[in-house]
Formats: sequence, C-alpha cells, structure tokens
Amino acid sequence: MALSFGKILASLFFCLAVSVSFAAASGERESRSVQGGESLERVGKEDKEAASRLLAFRNEAAGALGEGYYSQADTIQRHVKAYLEDWKLPPLSSKAFSRKKALAKLTPPKGLFNEAEEKALAQSLEGMDKALGKMLEDFRALASYVADNTIRDDGKLGRELGGKLDAGHAQFTEARKAWLAIVEARAEEAEKLLLRGDPLERQIISARRIFTLFNQVAAILVQSAESGAELPRAELENLRASLIIQIAEGAKPPFPGAAALERNYRAFLKQAQAYENLLAQGLERHFPAIVRQSLNETAQKCRKAYNAFAQAANQAN
Repeated sequence: MALSFGKILASLFFCLAVSVSFAAASGERESRSVQGGESLERVGKEDKEAASRLLAFRNEAAGALGEGYYSQADTIQRHVKAYLEDWKLPPLSSKAFSRKKALAKLTPPKGLFNEAEEKALAQSLEGMDKALGKMLEDFRALASYVADNTIRDDGKLGRELGGKLDAGHAQFTEARKAWLAIVEARAEEAEKLLLRGDPLERQIISARRIFTLFNQVAAILVQSAESGAELPRAELENLRASLIIQIAEGAKPPFPGAAALERNYRAFLKQAQAYENLLAQGLERHFPAIVRQSLNETAQKCRKAYNAFAQAANQAN
C-alpha cells in the first residue's frame, strides 16, 4: 500500500462540548466533488502534497482546540455550570497552556487557503482569542469571589459572573464554529482526493462516519444540557443504529493490509463498540452525568486508537 500520513484520516473528536461546534461544521458531505470533480488521472503529485499539508494543519489544529490553551473555554463552561448547581467551583487545571503555541497551530501556512479564507480564519481566531481571554479574567474574578467568605450577597455576584461567562462561551463557540466550517470544508475535499483508489478507503470512510456520529451525539447532549430541553430520544436511537451499521461496515472482511495493521484497526473498532454500548446505556438510563462523562472519555480513547492505526499504516510504507 502506498499511504502518506495525510492520507489516513485523523480523528477530530475533541470532547463533548467542543463537538457542538464541530458537528455543525463537519456533517456528512459525501456528495461533495473533489477540486471541481477532476478525474483520478488529473490528480497529480503536487495536488496530493497540497492535500496532505492541509490535513496535517487540520490535525495539528484539532489538538490545539481539543487539548491546548483554547480547550479551557469548554472547561470553564463546565465548571461554571457545576458552580451554579451546587455553589462549589472546581479549579482550573494547574497545567501551563501556551497561548503562543496554540495560536501558531491555528494559523495556517501561506498558500493552504485563499486570501478570503485566510482573512476569515484570522478573524475567527481573533474572536476565539478575545472571548477566551475575557472568560479567563471573569473566571478568576469568580474564583476570588467564591474564596472570599466575608461577602454576603446571597450569590448575586456569582450569578452575574456566571452569566458573563456563559455569554463569553457563546461568543467563543460561534467563532470556533466559523473557523471549523472553513477548515473542515477544505479538509473534506483533501481527504476525498487522497482516498481515491486507496486500498483502505472503506475502513477510513467508516472511521470518518463513526467520528461524525460521535460528534452528532455530543452536540445533542450538550445542547440539551445547556437549554434544559428534553433529549430527542428518537434521534439518538437513530444515531445509535447508524453507529452500529458503520462499525459493522468497518469490520467487514477482507482487511487489505498486514495482520498487525488489522489489529490496530480492530482496536479502534473495539473502542467504537464500547461507545455504542455506553450510548445504549444512556438511552436506557436517560444519560446521567456518569454516562455522559464515560462517552466523552471513550470517544477520546477511540480517537487515540484510530491515530495509532494511522501511524502504524504510514510507518509500514
């Protein structure tokens, strides 16, 4: 198999909260043509190299949004919700996140996007940066307020700061959504171009659809938690049914690769199956907090297992 690193789809499931934006930006686009619908013969080496560079940027950015400095926006939002429920504010991680490094990973190299896209990406990144900066400031104020036992205002200031943080998170989410919409549209085209004729095309497409389903489930759960609306059970059941189909599709023999590589892929499918089992539990138990957290953790394990498969596939060539 002639596989390049960019050719293997790297997963983009960040966490339950991030997926609200991602799901809106990365829904199924299977009918989209690649680069205007060129034939396979017209896709040259330079096109493939450009597509690989774009996916490499997307994958680095995924990590920056899901695990780096900018992941703090969703963490703060979860902590504030917990505070407003029981008046106990969990602390932020003591880990030192680098804003400078995160900005670099989210700023595309020249030439990957056209001028209009570069400008829009820069504006969206600036929006994320400003919103998170204000959220961190307000969170510090809230932490100081919570720690000050001399204040007696029946939680008034805490609720005010909670409202500001909620509004800040909404601004951050909108900016992130706009950023992802541009990057994912181009990444989808790049993936399709690179997958043409690939022996692992079926397995990789199944993986992409599995992660899309994860994102859609996450979007529903987070939106329901934020709005207080009843969970759409029928929609979640349909997503679970689709997930079962995609797991089966990915597991179908034959596997066009070495036994060791197949084991890597099946380790990914095992985690996807664990997610489906948790989804079934959630539907049965009305998604208590412990199941929601387990879904998030299992999705992260699934992403790591898939990336291990991708790395093994590329090292084998």
